[in-house]
Amino acid sequence: MQKPTQAKNAFDGLVRRTSAALNQLADHVGSAVPAKRIFWEADFSDLTGRDKDEFRTELASRFPAKCPTLYSIALGSSVDCELAWHLLNVAKSEKRLARAYCRVPPFANSHIMYVGSSQKLPHRILEHLGFGSKSTYALNLAHWASELVGTFTVDAQVYDEVTPEVLCALEDQLAVEVRPLFGRRGSLGVNAGGRCR
Repeated sequence: MQKPTQAKNAFDGLVRRTSAALNQLADHVGSAVPAKRIFWEADFSDLTGRDKDEFRTELASRFPAKCPTLYSIALGSSVDCELAWHLLNVAKSEKRLARAYCRVPPFANSHIMYVGSSQKLPHRILEHLGFGSKSTYALNLAHWASELVGTFTVDAQVYDEVTPEVLCALEDQLAVEVRPLFGRRGSLGVNAGGRCR
């Protein structure tokens, strides 16, 4: 039977190993190549006026089915971001329709609702619209945003070939910079492991 690793041994050289890992990640981030940028806009009224299949078809025609992508979902300039924050906060606290709503951190005056990354963006956007599994953490817009008047936009940056760690580091940096209303606002460390989609 193998002896468990001792804490003392695990901590020996940890600072040096972490520094080397972050330097290597920084090199990979520096060589990331953006392939194309794609925008998609919809009206909040579409969330009740259209069904999942209509959205699926439209998203499939707009975004690549499988490709590393960094994205943000933003409120239109005329939409009240404080009202949006309040509505999702209420839906989450009520556990409305037993859905897994994304995090609702303290209010930040931002029109960016969410920052994320995905290998399958059309599918992930459907989840944010509210057409995914109840247990998947997402905005679930169709279940709380019907009172909002105006538009929302998906802004996506597609990359040629990047590792999940690089995509996660880019997502964290963008979230720190734009401080979205919902979801994570970046991690404490650049390399957050496998938490990014």
